[in-house]
Amino acid sequence: MRTLFLPILFLGLAQPVFACEVNGQTSQSGCTMTEVIPRTDWTQDLIVREPTLAVGIFDHVTLEPSTELVLTGTVRWTVTVDDSSKLTVRGMAQEVVNQGGLVEVRGMVDRIQALSGETKIGGTVGRVTGPGTVLIKHGAVVSGKRERRGAPGDWFTLN
Repeated sequence: MRTLFLPILFLGLAQPVFACEVNGQTSQSGCTMTEVIPRTDWTQDLIVREPTLAVGIFDHVTLEPSTELVLTGTVRWTVTVDDSSKLTVRGMAQEVVNQGGLVEVRGMVDRIQALSGETKIGGTVGRVTGPGTVLIKHGAVVSGKRERRGAPGDWFTLN
């Protein structure tokens, strides 16, 4: 029997991408500034002040300036994205209000208010309003209509 030795590459990934992880209504790990505010036994809000990964269910989420959130859970009401922040929605949200940040939707959002900043839609969005820049990826769905221009991977300005 021959043994095959393969070289192992170390890519220098010593630090995790997100130091703060918030898991629903039960736990936080690695968080020093991000805050979960319980409203009742069943509801909570999240204030993001550092790069954060959020799973579970939240009522309202606020991204303070110059921070980042990856949402893989659900927001029942509103996510507010302040200036120079980045939100990536891989889960679901009722409403996203972009006030000058970068919003990327890969999951589902019912309504987006693109007041300023840049909003990129690669998933499904029910309705988009506002004067901000909105880009839609080939294959994404907005207001029940699939984007068919171009080829997979292409981005277009929302009409």
